[in-house]
Amino acid sequence: MAFNQISSYAIALVAAAMVVGVGALVVNGFSTGLPTQNVDSVAWNVTQYGLGGLQTFVSWFSTIVLIIVGVILLGLVLSAFGSKTGGQ
Repeated sequence: MAFNQISSYAIALVAAAMVVGVGALVVNGFSTGLPTQNVDSVAWNVTQYGLGGLQTFVSWFSTIVLIIVGVILLGLVLSAFGSKTGGQ
């Protein structure tokens, strides 16, 4: 892993956060735009499950980002010591 590849990983993380955020806004906008008499409809139930899934993913997003950053830092440290070939 080269040091210049870190910027592409950072851009990918920011893009993932933006996609999740926009997706949550779209699903929330759709669910609030539904008439209140259709609370038991399939569309309302699907949007609520979608929002619940996005909320679960977002609650884990900081942990996922910390793990990815840790892997990148570990890769940088190992490449600095020349262990790219698996210790051979």
